[in-house]
Formats: sequence, C-alpha cells, structure tokens
Amino acid sequence: MAKDISTTFEFLIDKKSFSFDKAFFVYNTDGEKVMYVDIPAFRLIKRLDFFADETKFEQLFSVVQDKILSVTSSEYTLFRNEKPLAKFRADLADNLLKRKIQILYPSGDPLCALAEKSAVGGFLGDLSGASFVFQSGDDILGTFGASESLEGMYHLGLSSGPEQKLAKWVALGAAIILFARLV
Repeated sequence: MAKDISTTFEFLIDKKSFSFDKAFFVYNTDGEKVMYVDIPAFRLIKRLDFFADETKFEQLFSVVQDKILSVTSSEYTLFRNEKPLAKFRADLADNLLKRKIQILYPSGDPLCALAEKSAVGGFLGDLSGASFVFQSGDDILGTFGASESLEGMYHLGLSSGPEQKLAKWVALGAAIILFARLV
C-alpha cells in the first residue's frame, strides 16, 4: 500500500545501485521509502513507472516519452490513472548551457519550469553541484539539487500551504527525468 505523502513537501531521491534497469528510490525526510521508480532499459520509447514499492504491485503514475528520435527536443507526458496530468518539454537549444524542463498543463499551456540556477552542467550533463528551481513567473514553487547532508542523494523541496501550486507527482516526474539524464 502506498505511503501517505499528503503532508510531505520534501523528498530525497537516490539511484538504486547494481540494477540492470535504471531505478530510483524516493524517501520522505524521515528516511522511509515512499516510492520506487523503474525505467526499463532497452526501450525505444522511454518510460518511467512510479510504484508504491519495489514489488511493482501498486502503480502510482507513469511518465511516457512522446517523441521518438527528435533531434530538437525531448517530450514526455505524465499519466495518473491513465489521465494526462502534465507534459514535460526540454528543447536542445535551451539545454546547451543551462538545463531546463518546461512543465506544461495537458492542454500545452505553461505551468512552470524546472531550470538550473547557473550554467554548471549543460554540456557536461553532470548534476553534482547543480541546483535547480521550479519557477512560475517570479514565484519559486520548489527546489531540486544534490543533498548537502547525504552524499549521492538529491533533495526535492516544494512550497507548502495554500500557495502550493505544483503537484507532487509533477515535481517528482520532472526531477527524475532530470536525474535519470533523459533530457
């Protein structure tokens, strides 16, 4: 059964070691595993499946690649219960110096962006030391970057309260796309 994350606004993300496929664990700040993310290897269409745990019995949501073999952009759609909740787009030109994922409503209207704060990684593709913000206009909706206290883990923090505008599913989808180097 899925852990209740309704009151959780901070997550730690860790890549699973010694896995044939790409796999990630998502923890709450108490160190409890709240999600398992599986990215099957050797698929023409990239797919990220988010499960309650490693048994893969209870699927929470998925992110599926829209365009195959595009040289100008990467596009993904987040589905929950087979309903599209958001789209992610990363244009090659936007990612040369600073990595950026545009996050859109299913209609294609902009919701926010997950963008690197400074030009650290672009060409290198390395996330170590890079820090990102979820931003809509002048509003900061959350942050993503290497954990300062836990080596090898990444921290995702979202604003909480009535001003929270970014769904956790959407933020986790964008963060894992970035962490898995799919854009």
